[in-house]
Amino acid sequence: GVNPVELGQGFLRVSDASADELQAAYSVADVFLFPSLYEGFGWPPLEAQACGRPGVAFGRGGAVDTIVADETGLLVDEPSADAFADGIRRALGWRFDSSRIRRHAERFSRSRFGDHIEALVSETWRAHSGMAARDIDPW
Repeated sequence: GVNPVELGQGFLRVSDASADELQAAYSVADVFLFPSLYEGFGWPPLEAQACGRPGVAFGRGGAVDTIVADETGLLVDEPSADAFADGIRRALGWRFDSSRIRRHAERFSRSRFGDHIEALVSETWRAHSGMAARDIDPW
């Protein structure tokens, strides 16, 4: 089950949560804070964006792949508590469009990703072999 830890002044850290519990937490959040410095890809901000919530993250690493600055969240320039606090204040005063944020997250859906990979493989195969990958019987 969910293990929320109240951090004071309306901040909540959630750990050991199921997908449904995370979705519920994201859905009531005003802003999702993602202070990771080394995340390879920004999945957690996308989860929050799927619920229409903007993220505040360090402007390096995986977050820059998933947060569109000033549209789906804000990126901070330095990995400091002051920079993140300023980012949160700015995000709370910003007028983000939750529908636009959700649409951005949908660009990373499994079905869209699968379709994109299939198209890339087929295009590459066609460029090198002259035929579509679907025309080949691998067995």
